[in-house]
Amino acid sequence: MKELQHYAELAYKILLGAPKYQADKNIISSVFRLSSGKNTDDDTVFRLIVIDSCYSTLLNKRYFGIEEIAEKINEVSENSDDVMVELLAEYLEKGNDKIGELFRGQYGIRKNGKKVGTAQSLISKYAYFLTDFKFPIYDNLARSSFVKIREAYPELMLNKLSDGNFFKEMKKLNENSRILDYDKLDNLLWLMGKMTEGSFSLILSKDKYLELVNRIDLLDKLDSREVDKKIREYVVGNINSLKDIFGRRAIKFMKFCFLKNNKT
Repeated sequence: MKELQHYAELAYKILLGAPKYQADKNIISSVFRLSSGKNTDDDTVFRLIVIDSCYSTLLNKRYFGIEEIAEKINEVSENSDDVMVELLAEYLEKGNDKIGELFRGQYGIRKNGKKVGTAQSLISKYAYFLTDFKFPIYDNLARSSFVKIREAYPELMLNKLSDGNFFKEMKKLNENSRILDYDKLDNLLWLMGKMTEGSFSLILSKDKYLELVNRIDLLDKLDSREVDKKIREYVVGNINSLKDIFGRRAIKFMKFCFLKNNKT
């Protein structure tokens, strides 16, 4: 599994130099440090709002969603960060009913008063920052990248993902790949997902991003998804001539994403 270890390390180094990605991560981390210890509902709400804003988990679109998540987190943790960290570690190792219930819970309502659904993405990001990056993040990028890795590396013995086994399978991926670092695993999955989508705004400076999009025709006539697709097609077709924009490391990682067994 040296290949996956290598690319997880490479993703980590690339994202260390990604200004917007690091700025968002540093902002969230500082919020957790400033409010560490015993937390009121307001402290937890503030943490969740900052994560939701930086990561666009869209919980602010639900009525009362963030407040309900904060209330449940503080109920489970008894308003203690230390208790919550212990419960999250136990959940990854052997399961924990309180954390399982937290992830399965329904949070927020629509305008018509109907329940919206779970909030696993936001809660997992809360856990990731609370544990100092020792908990896997649940989101669409992680799921889609996991599928690609499972197909490309059958020797990892990974199972198909479901909402019920996501964290168990991420733990298995982290261990079987010998990455053994949830932060670097998240970097690998996140960067694979973003590059596969053709979304580069968080990993390039503003100047470099503008330089890239200005080389591509007709982007002003496309919607957001079509823009990403057009950028991805351009990057794949010109990958060997974009080192001045992305740098050597990112080009190497792109080739891994785009060309590995033609699965991405």
